[in-house]
Amino acid sequence: MSSNQIYGLTCAGGGAHGAYQVGVLKYIHEHFCRGEASPFQVFTGTSAGSLNTAFCATRSYDARTSRLQLEEMWLDFHVPEYHGNFVKNSITALIKEWATPRAMRASTWSLLDAKPLRRVVAGGWNREDFERSVAEGTTLGLAISATELRASRLVWFQDGPAAASWAVPACTSFATQVGVPHIAASCSVPIAFPPVEIDGLFYSDGGVANKHPFTPAINMGATRILSIATDMPLPTELPEDDRGSKPRVGEMLAMLLEQLSRDYAPSQASIIEMMNYFSEQLPASTDPGSFDRILLGGKVDLSAYRPVEIHLFAPSRRIRPTDLFNPELFDEKLEGKSTSLLFHRDFTGRLIDFGYEDAANRHDELAEFFDVGRPQRPSRFVD
Repeated sequence: MSSNQIYGLTCAGGGAHGAYQVGVLKYIHEHFCRGEASPFQVFTGTSAGSLNTAFCATRSYDARTSRLQLEEMWLDFHVPEYHGNFVKNSITALIKEWATPRAMRASTWSLLDAKPLRRVVAGGWNREDFERSVAEGTTLGLAISATELRASRLVWFQDGPAAASWAVPACTSFATQVGVPHIAASCSVPIAFPPVEIDGLFYSDGGVANKHPFTPAINMGATRILSIATDMPLPTELPEDDRGSKPRVGEMLAMLLEQLSRDYAPSQASIIEMMNYFSEQLPASTDPGSFDRILLGGKVDLSAYRPVEIHLFAPSRRIRPTDLFNPELFDEKLEGKSTSLLFHRDFTGRLIDFGYEDAANRHDELAEFFDVGRPQRPSRFVD
């Protein structure tokens, strides 16, 4: 592993699909750690991905031995009421809200109980461990995204020695002491979970407004970034088989829910790749003051641009419930339904195995990213 690089980890949102990232990280921490320490020094995450990156940032000094703890934490996140029909839960919550006297109604309501989510977040975050990771130099920075509801503005909460406050259009970053409320806010899917109050403002799922997932990692010094998605990228072509088929209400709601976990990493990665190429073509004698910053106005010193390598890691196939577990374990038919809120240990367990298998099958690809030789495969790995 190159000592001249600062490795960043970016994990996208996806609800229960975040368990796939756990399997990938489990394999990485088995094979690419720096001794016992994590190969990553900068950690950024959105929604369920914030839970995974916060855990890794907290225990980066002992990532090899703690790799199984993240898996155990996800398997314990088994909440039966999260498995039901989203439309049915919506109607039930509305009826319950209307039946409550107006004076007793909460100012914000949600379809699901947030206590299990808070319990999992609290189990994965430990302030003392995070400070030890910072002190030992294995964690340089952590950034958690959330959406401020009043202004619909993306906010990055950053912590660690590389954290710094900054702002760009529609996005603000604060250097602060990250804690359970920040991670819970990033994971709080609108309507499904209540917003979280932080310093008098209310925040919800970071995936709502996150269109530039790599910005905080780059600002904290990362030169190589591994981005782990929770599903395959959408195809570029429009569907042909379903032409003339009108979407049903349930399908529309599922589409809106999936939009919250849309991964914009490929989009920003293509822009960064273009900027890398552009910077390489500039002659050394170019006057940086002669270039205008087209989008933001003013001048920019292009000679200070630092190329960043982005590696996108996505599942090798679409995540569908019938492909991963026995649907007879559930009371309701799950064919065609969104599994983002399917926090069932059988489903998340198989997703972890799927992520581990994908990482093992792409070992050489990961070895090239981490700039290391290929070690021998573990004999206990079962395909």
